[in-house]
Amino acid sequence: MALHSAAVDNRSADNVEDTLEAEYQHYSDGFNRMLEDQNHRASTEALYQDHELQTRQLGVAWTTSSLSADRNRAVVGFESIFEFTAGDETYLDERELELDERYAQPREITLVRAGEEWVIDNIEKGPLRAAATLGP
Repeated sequence: MALHSAAVDNRSADNVEDTLEAEYQHYSDGFNRMLEDQNHRASTEALYQDHELQTRQLGVAWTTSSLSADRNRAVVGFESIFEFTAGDETYLDERELELDERYAQPREITLVRAGEEWVIDNIEKGPLRAAATLGP
């Protein structure tokens, strides 16, 4: 989970192709096929490159998780906390986003067993919102 989140939330126009490769390594074959059918790779590359976006992960906050009785399926909840460190001003303004501000996005990840490994079989994302600031 941590490696996947780091790939997804530490992304820029310069590394989007590499981070997508790292991201896809954590997915089930079925989930990868679904993303391919949705043109996920091309749309993500275009998003970051066309709008010169760069994000930096600041942390995660774990929420509710569950494990199926047969221990072959788990649902993990967390919020990813990150910031935009670069981006096209128009794109950010249209979405009411600010550079170097903390944002949180709730996520629910479904994991399934694939032999001895756990792989991601689905991701549900909630809306992006401003995150509380920690510190004095």
